[in-house]
Amino acid sequence: MLTLGGKTYTFDSFECAIHLLAPVCGHCGCRIIGHGQEVDGRFFCCVHCAETDGVVGLRDRL
Repeated sequence: MLTLGGKTYTFDSFECAIHLLAPVCGHCGCRIIGHGQEVDGRFFCCVHCAETDGVVGLRDRL
């Protein structure tokens, strides 16, 4: 069971939860399952996708 935004969902697998609830990369369209990047309400799966869409100054590694 998972509650998000005041709504409760029940899933029988992580795959079903990811398919419905995980954010989508604003550039390539993949589901973001781990550490993504958020800029001004837009989500990206990695810095490369964010930079391709014109975002500058992000880092996803040391």
